[in-house]
Amino acid sequence: MDRSFPAGILLLAGLAGCTSIPTPAEMLATGYRSPEQCFRTFQCAVRADEPLMEYRCFSEHFRSEHHVSQWAWREIREQLWGQVGMRWAVAKAKPDAPARISGRHAWMEVGALGKRMKLTFVREEAGQLWSGETLLSDDALDFHSHSGAQEGGLFYGQVPMPPGCEPGTVTEMHLGQEWKLDELEPLPGS
Repeated sequence: MDRSFPAGILLLAGLAGCTSIPTPAEMLATGYRSPEQCFRTFQCAVRADEPLMEYRCFSEHFRSEHHVSQWAWREIREQLWGQVGMRWAVAKAKPDAPARISGRHAWMEVGALGKRMKLTFVREEAGQLWSGETLLSDDALDFHSHSGAQEGGLFYGQVPMPPGCEPGTVTEMHLGQEWKLDELEPLPGS
């Protein structure tokens, strides 16, 4: 396991007890459409004990920079969530204000139990093609060059098909922009 994982996430920890599992409504409200929703999704994933959902909240840059694969995250999270009060502190952290967005980046400060963090988010763009439950392609794409609008108010999106893929086998296309956690930084005095 790489030890360069940011200590900032540790500052979301406190010294209190357990968390409640998320309600079905909270689970259905998860997603990555805004920095705030990404943060709530991470909190929900922690409360639900869902490592893959937690991992999906981190940006590609974050994962690469800190050498965090899905397997490494499972090891890291065992240590993090094994600390007394860590899950509770993450679940109870509250944003000070809505995220400040500038282009593809956003910043938000959160606090719990007297500890404060600056969270940086990045908007990632990707396209996926599915055939039933089989993922055919999952690529980083420039959203704006793969989408547009036509007269009559129709919005369209395009995702390149992998070589040898028959168009009739595609059952779902996803072209989107998602906000992901890109950096966690402890604030002075925390």
